Amino acid sequence: MDKQYNFTIHYSLFTIHYSLFTIHYSLFTIHYSLFTIHYSLYRYQI
Repeated sequence: MDKQYNFTIHYSLFTIHYSLFTIHYSLFTIHYSLFTIHYSLYRYQI
């Protein structure tokens, strides 16, 4: 019973960390693409 409980806690913590990582990664991807768009727009203006 105790082992199962520990496993559940670790698994939920892992799931939370994984989803946070996924959110950060997608935010980073969005920022990177926005930066790329702005950079190319800036380049083509000159």
